[in-house]
Amino acid sequence: MRQTTVHVTYNGKQVTKIFTGKIVSATYADGASGELDDLSLVFEDRVGQWISSWAPKEGDTIDVAIETTDQLATGVVKKFKLGKFFVDELEVSGAPSLITIRATSHPAAAEIKQTKRTKVWEKVTLKRIAEDVAKRGGMKLVYDVAFNPTYDRIDQTEQTDTAFLYSQAAKEGVGIKVANGKLVLFDEAAYEKKTPLLDIDLYGGKVTDYLFRWSSSNTRYVACQIVYTTPKKKKTISATYRAPGAPMQGPILKLNQQVDSEAEGLRIARNALRDKNKEAGRARLTLVGDPRLMTGITIKIVNAGQFSGIYIIESATHQVDSGGYTTSLEIRKVLGW
Repeated sequence: MRQTTVHVTYNGKQVTKIFTGKIVSATYADGASGELDDLSLVFEDRVGQWISSWAPKEGDTIDVAIETTDQLATGVVKKFKLGKFFVDELEVSGAPSLITIRATSHPAAAEIKQTKRTKVWEKVTLKRIAEDVAKRGGMKLVYDVAFNPTYDRIDQTEQTDTAFLYSQAAKEGVGIKVANGKLVLFDEAAYEKKTPLLDIDLYGGKVTDYLFRWSSSNTRYVACQIVYTTPKKKKTISATYRAPGAPMQGPILKLNQQVDSEAEGLRIARNALRDKNKEAGRARLTLVGDPRLMTGITIKIVNAGQFSGIYIIESATHQVDSGGYTTSLEIRKVLGW
C-alpha cells in the first residue's frame, strides 16, 4: 500500500519526537532557475507549543525528508532528503490552532539578495563572478558547465549579486540554483540531452491533471542575428546563429546587443534564440507524488499525440496532505541544440 511520511527536523531536533501536534501539510517548491526553493509546513498546535517556548524565529533551520513506501508499486521504502531551509515567515490561525511556517533555501536577509552593488568587472570569467558571489554568500560553488566565457568588461549597476549573476548566466544559457549551502551553475542545453528519468504515460493512471498548449504568438524563430557597432572604433560586429534543422525561410530574431567579438556574438545569439523558442513547448502536469522529479530532470511524455516527446522539468512542487502526495510540474519540450 502506498504511504508517504514527512520527516521534519527543526533546529536540529526531530519535530515528531518533541511536539504533540501533527503535520497537517507540507509543500516543497523546487524553484526554476534563478529562484529559491520554498518550503511551507502547516502544523496542528492545540497546546500552543509553536507560539511559546518553541516560537519560530527568522533564520531558524529546517531539514525535511520525504519517505515513501511502495511509491512505485515495488514495496520498497525510500527516503529522499529535500535539504536545509531557513525560516522567513510565520502565520498563526484558528480555531483549531494552526501554525504555518514558510522557509527558503537561503536566508532571506542574505547580503547577496538584499544589497545592491555598483562594480566594474574587467578581464573576468563567468566562473570567477560566480566564485565571488558564492564566497560573499557563504556558499560552496558547483560549476557544472563545460565552458567558461571571458569578458573584457561588464558593469554591475545597482544590482544585487544574485540578480547580476543570474542575468549574465542567462545570456550564456546557464541556469542557477541555490540549495543546501551551494550555488550551482549548470548548462541548460547539456541537461536537456540527459537520458530521461522515466516515461510518463498521459493515460497510464498516474497523471491526474495536465495542460499542453501551442500558440501562434510563440512561433519558433529560425535564426537570431546580432549586429553591434562599437562606440569608440565604430567597428561593426555581426553574427547570425541558425537553429539546426530549421527551414531556410522563417522569422529571424534581430538584436542590437553589446558583444566584443563574432564568437561571443554567435554564443549570445544561440542562447537568445533558445530563450525565445523555449516558449513554444511548455506544459503542466500533476501526477501521483514522485520525489525523484526535480528541476533539471528530463522525462519522456508518451501517448500524448503531437505533444509526446522529451521534456525538461523547469520547476516542481511536491505536496503532502490529507489527500495524499502529489507532484506538480512545469515542463517544456527540449530543443535538442
